[in-house]
Amino acid sequence: MLPPKYKLMLIGLLTFCSIVKAQTWSDFPRKQKNLNYSIPYNHTFILQFKKSASYLQLNDLFQSLNVPFEIEIIDSNWNLLGLFTQNDTHFGTFGTRIFPNRENVLQKLKESNLFNHFQSTHPIQKRKVPNDTYLNKQYQFSLTKNYNVWENSIGGTDRNGDTIVVAIIDDGLDTSHVDLKDNIWHNWNEIPYNGVDDDGNGFIDDYLGWNGGDQTPFIFNSESIIDGHGTCVAGVFGARGNNNTGIAGTNWTTKIMPILCYPSDPLGDGELGVIRSMIYAYKMKKLYLESNKMKGANIVAINMSVGMDNAFASDAPIWCSMYDSLGKVGIVSVSAATNRNVDVSVTGDIPTLCGSQYLITVSSSDDMDQHATSGYSKFFVDLAAPGENMYTTSPNAMGFPYKDESGTSFASPQVSGAVSLIHAAACKAYLSLLNQNPDSAIALVKLWMLSMVDTNNSLMSKTLSGGRLNTLGMWQAMDSWCWKHDSVYSQVNNFDNFKIKLFPNPNNGKFTVFSNLKGQASLAIYDIVGHLIYNAVVFEGNTEMNVPLASGNYVVVFEGQKRQRRELLMVLD
Repeated sequence: MLPPKYKLMLIGLLTFCSIVKAQTWSDFPRKQKNLNYSIPYNHTFILQFKKSASYLQLNDLFQSLNVPFEIEIIDSNWNLLGLFTQNDTHFGTFGTRIFPNRENVLQKLKESNLFNHFQSTHPIQKRKVPNDTYLNKQYQFSLTKNYNVWENSIGGTDRNGDTIVVAIIDDGLDTSHVDLKDNIWHNWNEIPYNGVDDDGNGFIDDYLGWNGGDQTPFIFNSESIIDGHGTCVAGVFGARGNNNTGIAGTNWTTKIMPILCYPSDPLGDGELGVIRSMIYAYKMKKLYLESNKMKGANIVAINMSVGMDNAFASDAPIWCSMYDSLGKVGIVSVSAATNRNVDVSVTGDIPTLCGSQYLITVSSSDDMDQHATSGYSKFFVDLAAPGENMYTTSPNAMGFPYKDESGTSFASPQVSGAVSLIHAAACKAYLSLLNQNPDSAIALVKLWMLSMVDTNNSLMSKTLSGGRLNTLGMWQAMDSWCWKHDSVYSQVNNFDNFKIKLFPNPNNGKFTVFSNLKGQASLAIYDIVGHLIYNAVVFEGNTEMNVPLASGNYVVVFEGQKRQRRELLMVLD
């Protein structure tokens, strides 16, 4: 046995060694940057060193690179390091010269034989950033965080497979516009322009919507071209996304029902046109519910970027009461506040002051996230949304089919767009609540939206919520509610043990499905309006499929082990 003093010496030595070992891997040089000039690290390498590689070997190698570098320990269990280097920079008589070192560094890493893997890093892309040409002009999506929401919803259909429709009550819109035409709602129960009310809804030839101003089926006229207001509003709400053309709407695929509310006669009654238009939306939703979804339209929201300055609720009791009627059939109404920079509770503004629980009113903010010139009220204006310098669609007849617009008219469709995006993603428990108790369901939607705004000082005293629309926050509030109230939703959205994937995506109709389910799962492909196109059974492992699909967007639904997963499938020519 060792004498006590030797035991103490041995314990001390072991302790010292363990400390040295513990510190060794964290003692890589953290900064060796050349301080004579300020150039950021401009090359990043990811290294996985071999278990046999020692600290001294690795440190000697890094010092031999002879370039400024820094080491980050990414994960010691995986033996992963990050190596950040500068280019070799020289200052001389003829100016600064930079000699890229990437290939030299890679060569030295290879020759060292100390690594299982090493590589340069590469740029990555968000998968749900649409490829629309002028997306860089649409600053609003970064503020409202739509990019994150598009990972879960782009509009189109809800979880029951029902096509989502939003009515835009305005001055009509250009249904031929390349960025709108694929998203225009059609009344498939009506034969266009045969002079007959084919679906028996009380409106003749309403194949593309309705003209409440003139009581005709023509939803595009000279006013629609000259001003183009409705076409501009529709683009902000629902220009076709990811079609490699123009812009993206808040919703990529939700159907737009055009309702023209202005009479063509300048002396005609505009308020009467608005009321007729709202009645049309109400009747189409009521017909949809009463016909077991065979007729009418599944309208979840209306957008109204129209109003009356200097008016109070007592001046327009019929107009104001219409919002309650719409709400009773499950329609959320979204309205733009006046563009005058006034307290509407003092000066008046309709429909802002209507006070319906089913109405959301919107003011405007700018690209600096500040309140822009628009009506405000701590009690009657619910929230703001970006409305300044909105790049959007314009009627083809006006020349170039896109332009900048500003005002609350273009803030409002982002809010109605958020309502329909969340509707598309919401659980079946919410959809059931909307059908059985619209009061509670629409109150939930308003709570999800107004409780999750991004607040700031410029909006705190000018809106009820104190902030600007945050679509991601709204989605997160909905998601949290659905996890608590819908057991199927939690299964659908919990993929820890349910791994099923379709690739490549996009493709040309030939793809492979991977599934880890023991046994089989069902696969169903729907077009973007909810029609079943194809179904099949897939098994564990890889299943190759060749499906004759035309180019376009589809929704693929996988089901197995009482779980469900949905994916967007893009088919190219």
